[in-house]
Amino acid sequence: MKIHKIAFYLPQFHEIMENNKWWGIGFTEWTNVKKAKPIKKNHYQPHIPLNNNYYDLKEDFTLVSQAEVAKKFGLTGFCFYHYWFNGKKLLEKPIENLLQTDSFPIDFMLCWANENWTRRWDGKNKEILVGINYSSYKFVEHCEYIGKFFSHKNYLRVNNMPVYMIYKASEIPKLSEFIEKIRENLKKLGFSQILILACSQGGYNDRYFILSGIDKIVDFLPNGFRINNNFTKEIDLLFQIFLGYRKYLIHKILPKFAANIFLNYKKLFDLIINRPLKDNHYPSLFPSWDNTARRGFNSMIIQNKDSDLFYSYLFKFIDKLKKRQNSISQDEIIFINAWNEWAEGCHLEPDEEIGWGFLEATKKAIFDSENDN
Repeated sequence: MKIHKIAFYLPQFHEIMENNKWWGIGFTEWTNVKKAKPIKKNHYQPHIPLNNNYYDLKEDFTLVSQAEVAKKFGLTGFCFYHYWFNGKKLLEKPIENLLQTDSFPIDFMLCWANENWTRRWDGKNKEILVGINYSSYKFVEHCEYIGKFFSHKNYLRVNNMPVYMIYKASEIPKLSEFIEKIRENLKKLGFSQILILACSQGGYNDRYFILSGIDKIVDFLPNGFRINNNFTKEIDLLFQIFLGYRKYLIHKILPKFAANIFLNYKKLFDLIINRPLKDNHYPSLFPSWDNTARRGFNSMIIQNKDSDLFYSYLFKFIDKLKKRQNSISQDEIIFINAWNEWAEGCHLEPDEEIGWGFLEATKKAIFDSENDN
């Protein structure tokens, strides 16, 4: 039995022609990160990489050195976001560079970020820059592309099956037919079985995904949970405001204050960790969350500076998987969101505020869980 510890990885830390056109010359994720400002006292912004390490993924050694660090601290792989729009690719160079090497230090997998690219960073969410047309979706071309990665010796396999994730399966019309065609085309390429995952969107959608041919659901936090009667009144109230009335409050009443919802990290995870882990779900967790750099006054903030708290929840999640292994004979995965989501205040990579704290906590939780009898 093996528990794979996989961190999500954002590849938008290098210039591409399209981003230069849409957002200005030199745009990368660092552009958003650097301009973030604190909203109130003790609000940690901006997030500054340790030693001002504003790296560029065009430099081949960057990704390899990051993978070496990840391995040192106990991670077994990266899950790269993969942007493919009916043949049009974006931010593909870092992952395509992996095809040119057979000495990558850890495993990797792909998560298809199947969303239209819009002008969301300047508030024009309805203006589509690059879209996905499912009615003319190029199954053969896409499957041939991802099949190249599946063939790499470092591609993540669970029970000898390559693992592929779809970020927003709910966006796909006739999902069951779509999944069936993906499997058919990959089978023709020699991949008789693959493990297809979808990110949780809660409730009905999760059940629909499984019925449509998705193998497993990833409880993608902080998005993959719902309000229920077990939530405390404080969190329930905050989420009702955030989910139900945010748009009205932002645009009509308190445009500079209403959307900044601060949630308590410990209370949130104390609730989540006590939920039963479903057999067809993989867990995930995050060290901290704050998308102010992207959303400004339309942000959600679950700030955490306590690496010991992150350690305790990671240890408990791994323990849950270990106990599940006693009843089902298969490898497991736990996902961490994320390695480098700097503009969402959600990164294991060291920064000037917390240093190596979250990576040290990761290493300790993994080591302690492996040696806990």
